Amino acid sequence: MYNLFKITVIAVIITFVYQQWFAALPLTGYHLSSVPVKVKMLSGSQVSRSTDTTSDIESIIAPKSKEKPIVMVAMSVSSTMENFEESDIEFIPDEYQKFDQLGSIYGNIAGKSFSVKQDRGFIDQNGKRGYQMTMKMTAQEKEFTLVQQVFIVGEHLLVFMASYSDTQEENTAMAFLDSIEFL
Repeated sequence: MYNLFKITVIAVIITFVYQQWFAALPLTGYHLSSVPVKVKMLSGSQVSRSTDTTSDIESIIAPKSKEKPIVMVAMSVSSTMENFEESDIEFIPDEYQKFDQLGSIYGNIAGKSFSVKQDRGFIDQNGKRGYQMTMKMTAQEKEFTLVQQVFIVGEHLLVFMASYSDTQEENTAMAFLDSIEFL
């Protein structure tokens, strides 16, 4: 009987530790109104839309707290000055090459206290071709990761970004990015 009690207590402790430090935080579904896309983000996310004669920008930004500084952003952009086509996704790697130069310049200025490692490539998200860039940054012995996914749907450029620094934030960020659903 005592062994059964010990096993139960250990199971409760393991469950608590997992929920507290490793399990993804609960996410709520949000829809972009300009594009048929659904994504799950932290509850309380701010939805905004800005439209003028040349552009239409819609964003959903997750709330940030001191306890969990995870960043989650979903953004849709369309413009009368630039016409996005789904085939344009093939040219995104050329645009990201410019960031390599900028990163090396900033890295040289910051010295050894700042480093960036990048991983980029095409992805498939629920049958939709996109492009993903992952940057692991270290600044003053603190490491965080930024993941950015780009898709073109209709005439809209969609950008989804998440940054994290610990396991629970990473699991939450990946749940956010995996939840992108093209309706």
